[in-house]
Amino acid sequence: MRREPRLRGPERADFTARMAAMAKSVTKGVPMIYVPDVARALDWYVSIGFKELNRFDDDGLVNFGMVAFGNAELMLNMHEGRRHTTSVCGSTPIKWTRCTRC
Repeated sequence: MRREPRLRGPERADFTARMAAMAKSVTKGVPMIYVPDVARALDWYVSIGFKELNRFDDDGLVNFGMVAFGNAELMLNMHEGRRHTTSVCGSTPIKWTRCTRC
């Protein structure tokens, strides 16, 4: 993996300022986790009080879904048996963001 050189001095200050400005436009973050069985995961989340927002299938196999608990949302995606180095309890967290500039 190629690493970018670290920013120093004025370049770092400029980058930090641009990131701070961009952060103001982010209105929501929604994590996505990979699960081996999306339908089962959706059913489980609903059983503990979440509201099912979406359920998508392909030829009868549920491969994506979303749940909410109050204002918190969670996306569930089908795990395809890949090994992920960032795995946490068998799932891989990914975060999607929504912003006013998108």
